[in-house]
Amino acid sequence: LVAKGEMLLMGEPRVHAVLSQMAGALRARDPDLAISIFKLAVERGLTPDAHCCSSLIKAYGMKKQADKALEVVRMMLELGVAPDLVTLNAAMDACEKGKRPEEVLRLFREEVPRHGLVPDIFSYTVLVNMYGKRGELAEALALFEEAVACGLEPELPAYTAIIKAAVKKDDMGTALALLRRVFDSGLSPDARLYNTLLWGHTKRLEWSKAMQILRLMEAKGLVPDRLTYSYLLSCLVDCNQLEVAQSLWREMRDKGHVKPNLELYSLAVDMFAKAGDTTQAVTIFKEMRRNRVQPNLVTYTALMEAFVRAGYPMAALSISDEMRRKPGLARDVTSCVWRLKCFVELGDLEGIENLIQEMQDSGIHLNVVVYNQYLRGAMRSGRYELALQILSALFEKRLLPNLETHQCLLEMPTPSTGGAVSGLAHGDGVESQMEEAREQLVMFYHAALKLLAEQKVRARVNLYVACLHACLRTDRLDLAAEVMALRRANTLQIFQLFKKHEEKVHRWERKIDRELDARFYSNKNLV
Repeated sequence: LVAKGEMLLMGEPRVHAVLSQMAGALRARDPDLAISIFKLAVERGLTPDAHCCSSLIKAYGMKKQADKALEVVRMMLELGVAPDLVTLNAAMDACEKGKRPEEVLRLFREEVPRHGLVPDIFSYTVLVNMYGKRGELAEALALFEEAVACGLEPELPAYTAIIKAAVKKDDMGTALALLRRVFDSGLSPDARLYNTLLWGHTKRLEWSKAMQILRLMEAKGLVPDRLTYSYLLSCLVDCNQLEVAQSLWREMRDKGHVKPNLELYSLAVDMFAKAGDTTQAVTIFKEMRRNRVQPNLVTYTALMEAFVRAGYPMAALSISDEMRRKPGLARDVTSCVWRLKCFVELGDLEGIENLIQEMQDSGIHLNVVVYNQYLRGAMRSGRYELALQILSALFEKRLLPNLETHQCLLEMPTPSTGGAVSGLAHGDGVESQMEEAREQLVMFYHAALKLLAEQKVRARVNLYVACLHACLRTDRLDLAAEVMALRRANTLQIFQLFKKHEEKVHRWERKIDRELDARFYSNKNLV
């Protein structure tokens, strides 16, 4: 900036010199520098022409400052400088980027004809971009065909804009038809156009088609960029194609075309975490630090997941603590869930409750996944009354239990958590403690099933089976009858699950014959 300023201050600035300086700044993607050069030149007595004003409008367009771009157009009219098509196209582009669609249409429909100008392919491309971003594919296609009907030959940016509009609307058929038109017109698609198509396939989780686009790019001699690999790796992880994702990551590193950025590093850590390769996830995390790429929330959460999956909750907690110390990293519900899982694995119910209180104080929404972890911690600790309270709170928040909720209800207490079965290995009153623990479990299952039935939530079959098992072991046939009544419509499924233990089923049937109340016994469907 100092060097360019000195050049301008050597004498009265000339238009071509200012244009050259501003063009260089715009090529360097530095709109502030271009604006400062223009202002400095005007202060030194330069009378700007249409070309200088067009460069200034382009700079404001890069900053998405539509109002200032329109001010330049008004200033030109006041100075008697007639805007040319380049000027109005730049103003239209600035208004499109600044989300001023009404001004884009006014410039296209009114200002361009008023100055005796005819729209070119760039004018139509701006409008196609605008309608495409708004999801109005029909309007974008109509404008594209209007440009063709006017005798304009669409260039690659125009095709990219209309294909992007089709992809955004999830119309891959139209996008591929337009790609055929690109080839038919003799144009060679660039990496940006291929990335647009690749984005469309990855949005639909069509990972094999996305990989075909990658191979087509390479066959055409194009080098995939960060965006290409980012789309592909994200899609492969979402589709659980972890082996393919790992192979693609290694291929990217071996070719050396792309230097990983924060997003790619985070995707790689997440990918290896889900694949269970904790060593590789940690290696990539260390490489990030060596390359001075600061991990973000996604990176830390993925590394926590890797340690939890590998059975190292303490290591995951240390990563979580490091993340919490980082300024500017706001916690989200996903990172909190993995911290909750650490406390669950460690049997730290107090840590779970403290973290949930922190989440509530921070305004983080407690979803069903959070309640599931809380429920799992309570079940593993043998805190059945607390588990019922958590289940009730789930319904009070109008959250529906999912498959994981039912799996949490089947969690058994462990001796290390100090729950209902703790101390059973010490030999004092073992049998009585076991009986008490079984009785508590039966009552909990019965209460949980009744609560689910009251809320009109269909409980899973394995939850009924677990409850019936517990009823048989404690001879609580009265509760067994009530459970059977709750599951009246699908009793046959329950007995089918017991089919491989026929003797137990027959013994159970005999007990029902002897001891069940007559009103249940009379209903043959229950038996």
